[in-house]
Amino acid sequence: SEIVAGESFAVQLALDDLACAPTMEEIVARAPGAASHIGFSRVLFSRVDQGVWLAQTAHAVDDPDFAERLVDFGVAHSRRLTGWLIEAEMLLTGQPILVSDAKSNPRVHRSLVRFARANDYVAAPVQAWGFPVGMVHADRHPHHRVDDVDRRMLGVYAQGLGLAIERAQLADRLQVINHASSQSLSGAESPRWVRSTPLRLAAVSQACDAERAGERLSPREWDVLRDIALGKTNAQIAAGLFLAENTVKVHVKRIL
Repeated sequence: SEIVAGESFAVQLALDDLACAPTMEEIVARAPGAASHIGFSRVLFSRVDQGVWLAQTAHAVDDPDFAERLVDFGVAHSRRLTGWLIEAEMLLTGQPILVSDAKSNPRVHRSLVRFARANDYVAAPVQAWGFPVGMVHADRHPHHRVDDVDRRMLGVYAQGLGLAIERAQLADRLQVINHASSQSLSGAESPRWVRSTPLRLAAVSQACDAERAGERLSPREWDVLRDIALGKTNAQIAAGLFLAENTVKVHVKRIL
């Protein structure tokens, strides 16, 4: 309600761009460029994996080379989101932020701010299924500063981005289930994991009922377990749950 009609239209344009991205890979690729519809000149999309800030994709208006260098720098200088970082607080509260004194603020990612020559920026958490899975950073460098309206607009965009991620994950899971069903109905010889999927899913369901009281697995580990029951590889699970493959391996080890 605090965003005027013209600004709402800009956010809607950005989200419409995401609607054309059916897969997780395309959403990640489109996310920064889509945010430029709001008027930002530079946008960085980062993944949050096991409390680590990992740059993923970027967009810089009229300067694609800088966008590529920004991602490379962010990957090389990934940071653990400890309590002193303002982004860690943002993920905890779930609220977008405005950093108006980026060069002097001791709580920012100093090396990234220096590399980007950022005077100020806005950032917003991206949540999927109630978990923070990423962040979006944006500014209007070099000619304009960002303000509280930019903060609110980026926050709305980040909410839509989280929904797009959920939609892509659901579509991926549905594709796997449909594949298993079609193989079963066709009477063709199916892979062993497809033939055993109903039994394995039933076993997982029974295990969920038995284990939830003790909460011996985290919600994310339950997600991984369900995908294991569908016969997915670690790489497929990682893509579907927006995780690094090494993180999936850690979850699998704990589940076992």
